[in-house]
Amino acid sequence: MYSNAIVITRHAALIQYLREIGLIDDDTPVLPHLHSAEEVKGKTVIGPCPLHLAVHARSVVHIPIRWESRDERGSELTIEQVRERADEPLEFRVSAERIYLDERAELVAMTRAGHA
Repeated sequence: MYSNAIVITRHAALIQYLREIGLIDDDTPVLPHLHSAEEVKGKTVIGPCPLHLAVHARSVVHIPIRWESRDERGSELTIEQVRERADEPLEFRVSAERIYLDERAELVAMTRAGHA
């Protein structure tokens, strides 16, 4: 189980599954969506997390689900379906680095865009 974790999902069966496999307990906060870096800062985020927020988290845990069709993606699954289709959790640590362009690279980019 992760200490200082937060779950991002709207799917009740996934929450139940995460408890069954021991990733979370009944006290782990569950949110339907993320809104700010403050919500994830220093925490383990279990569930979808945009990169611009994931960089503030300690880590992000993804539970891969095998979907039977594209139309089914994102639909509500039963706990039995989650148990059958969930693969091993994957933990990611995200870092970011600013890219600074030198003046020549900026000029080339502007020329290509038709601004020079």
